Amino acid sequence: MDRAHGAMGGHVIMVVAVNGNLTSESTPSATFRPHPHLPTIGMIGVGVMASALVRGIGDAAQKILLSPRGAKNARLLAQRHDAVEVCPDNQAVVEGSEVVFLCVRPDQIDDALSGVTVPEDVVVVSVVAGVSTEQLATILGPGVTVVRATVQVSVSRRAGLTVVSHDHPTVRALFDLLGGTLIVEEGPFDALQVPAAAMSSLLGYLKALTDWAVARGVPPADAERFVISLAQGAVADLDPADPIAEALSHHETPGGVNEFVRTHWLDKRIDPLHEVLDQVLDRLKGPA
Repeated sequence: MDRAHGAMGGHVIMVVAVNGNLTSESTPSATFRPHPHLPTIGMIGVGVMASALVRGIGDAAQKILLSPRGAKNARLLAQRHDAVEVCPDNQAVVEGSEVVFLCVRPDQIDDALSGVTVPEDVVVVSVVAGVSTEQLATILGPGVTVVRATVQVSVSRRAGLTVVSHDHPTVRALFDLLGGTLIVEEGPFDALQVPAAAMSSLLGYLKALTDWAVARGVPPADAERFVISLAQGAVADLDPADPIAEALSHHETPGGVNEFVRTHWLDKRIDPLHEVLDQVLDRLKGPA
């Protein structure tokens, strides 16, 4: 994976489709010394993904400016990070920042940018599912560079690989700090958004295993602890340099119970899963 070097210049707006709240029980990220090459960062809208980004960046940024949108989350983040300040409006965030994350749902983009002047040297990084580069360019006006990105909540731990549709040194350097950057063309980018939509189902599968054990007399805390340990062990066996099929083979004995569950349950449901994933892709792309 290529990594970016050098100072970050210009302005960047990051557009993030999110919906949710940062709870008071959320664990704050570790405190980092300010990074000399990190730009001033702004957030318009402060939901789940924006909060994860703030926690991942932490106090490594010289300054992080938050809009009053998502006031509760903004207040909690400001309490936890000395670098965080809350601005009176969205224009103030843009004017005071070099990197601005626009953290709203796709149907809120027009409202969020209404009356906000975006300079031509702004780079827009969009994590809005289903909104193309061309659509964003129309909204933001000519002369604004647009990069799409798929961000994971694990950026809060600096452990999330972010997929981007174009290589931009400033954007790449920032996402490398948060766990890494995968650069793909816009066509494959659309397809890679779909597996990200299946993560709650993956966790739901683990919950189903736990519920089955509890229904057969295992104490809930013990069932959860054991299933989580199984999942963590399986994930630990994954290596980005090796095919997933190789790790899968390490967890099966020919004729054993792992193979039995896969062949009698999962393999029979792969085609229906792919059909649902195709429907998700069609939904993300919107009407033809």
